[in-house]
Amino acid sequence: EFPSSPRLVTFRTLSGHKDSVEALAFLDGGARLASASVDGAIRIWDVERGKTVRTLTGHRRSVIAIAVSPDGKLLVSAGNESELLLWDPSTGKRIGRLAGHAQDVYVVRFSTDGRWLASGGRDRTIIIWDMANRKPARKLEGHEDSILALAFSPSGNWLLSGGKDGLLRRWSLKSGKEVTSFPAHRRQLV
Repeated sequence: EFPSSPRLVTFRTLSGHKDSVEALAFLDGGARLASASVDGAIRIWDVERGKTVRTLTGHRRSVIAIAVSPDGKLLVSAGNESELLLWDPSTGKRIGRLAGHAQDVYVVRFSTDGRWLASGGRDRTIIIWDMANRKPARKLEGHEDSILALAFSPSGNWLLSGGKDGLLRRWSLKSGKEVTSFPAHRRQLV
């Protein structure tokens, strides 16, 4: 039997986006929060005060994926465009872009050491970016539909991917090959 759960209460409501929020990522050990929206903006919030610290603009369309590097010095955003944008979250300045996908990018994830960034989306391709030189290190192909989920193993040896094809795939980052795949969630989206 589970112990009784404390009653949940709203701590803070953050409002300011003009459309739905699609992704969130904490910064500075939880003191700040980044939110990405269909309105094309990324907002950085002071969580304690509930105020927008800065608004990052530069996407032409919806922003639906964000990731923060483990050291907190880089924020990557993506969405209904083929490019990923790189930001300095402390200043709000755009510091680069990564081009390599053919269509919309739905998910971005950093490896635990921050050396690699994985991105995937509508083009059914996963790109592993070497963040030292900000170039593609590998392209992983095999999904039959859009990629919606990515996760690096803590060891950094594996990448898991899932998407609209209902399959969960495990990739070796050393070889760039798919090691295994299996149906997940009764052939529904992963």
